[in-house]
Amino acid sequence: MLRNSCFACYVAALAFAMTVSLSATPQTSAALVSDLVTFSATNFFSDFGQPAPVDPVQGSFTITFDPTQTYTNSTTGITLKSLNIALDSAVGFDYPVPSNPPDTLAIGGIANGVNSVQILPSSNDFDLTPFNFTTSPNFRSLDYIQTAAGTDSGFSSNDGSVTVTPLTSTATPEPSTWLLIGSGLGGLAVLRKKCAGS
Repeated sequence: MLRNSCFACYVAALAFAMTVSLSATPQTSAALVSDLVTFSATNFFSDFGQPAPVDPVQGSFTITFDPTQTYTNSTTGITLKSLNIALDSAVGFDYPVPSNPPDTLAIGGIANGVNSVQILPSSNDFDLTPFNFTTSPNFRSLDYIQTAAGTDSGFSSNDGSVTVTPLTSTATPEPSTWLLIGSGLGGLAVLRKKCAGS
């Protein structure tokens, strides 16, 4: 009688563990995106009539983020590799960018917010905005300010390119997956102890 009871416990425990593992599998969906981004912009114009001191503006950076999350002036996960204009503050990013199509990324100096440059008072700054960043990236605009060009020194371009090279994409288990796996293992331990005590 005890042997049949233990066998029934093991069968129940196995069925429980299989149910938990099957239900846990589809929930491992959060993914970090890690990319190398290179960009170039040319044909800069100024609303104040000055010639652009640097044309083209070129640079590159690496970025790692979770596209299911919202980032504002984030300096975590982004590293500027190269930039051929001066920058007075740390580089950061916004994702997604408010009042823009979904999947828009903004990169720039964080002094005035990464999604804008400030003319007065001015500082060496830039902002780059690519659309469709995680699907099919395309260049929207690049604005920059260089204080060496004078006080009214804002320059803009809508003519450029952005290239995104994926470095990695790592799936990380959701917290609910860990909870299901833990409860399945806990159930197995309790049933085994119960059967061993019988």
